[in-house]
Amino acid sequence: MDGAVIREFLQKRRLRKTFSKYVDSATVDALLSGSATLDLGLKEMPMEFVCVAVRGDTPETISERMGAVCERSFHQSSRVDAMFSGIVLVIYDLRLPDASRASSAFRKAVLEEFSENVKLVHGSGVAHVGNLGAFSSRFAYSFILPGFLEALGALASLPFGNSREWLPPKI
Repeated sequence: MDGAVIREFLQKRRLRKTFSKYVDSATVDALLSGSATLDLGLKEMPMEFVCVAVRGDTPETISERMGAVCERSFHQSSRVDAMFSGIVLVIYDLRLPDASRASSAFRKAVLEEFSENVKLVHGSGVAHVGNLGAFSSRFAYSFILPGFLEALGALASLPFGNSREWLPPKI
């Protein structure tokens, strides 16, 4: 067998293993096959977010539950945008078929599985998605959504075991 073919196979396998920790397998397949492009510039995109707050008795329990929430999201064609201090932020690209259905199924599964140990706020809008920050020092692939800070405030005031829809401000 040709050495170049073997190297390409091993490289794709390594990329699949690495990327599958961040995005769902359908996205990895599309990127590796060349049917999707990886454009990291800031673009307008209709998106839905689900912000899940997790609680537990110990940092280890919180971490385990955050990991389990991420696992549930990977089965629902989403992307985990951020994880910090007991919060998991999941986003869905509403240009993809069944994104709203997937978000709904994810929310239902998380509430059923973790009941009184989670609370979540979800909403949608047109966001600017891409690399944010100073490209010379530190940046992150994320989003800017008008009014999103209010959604985080709604999450803070929501009792555990509940879910709430956030509606974007009228501009």
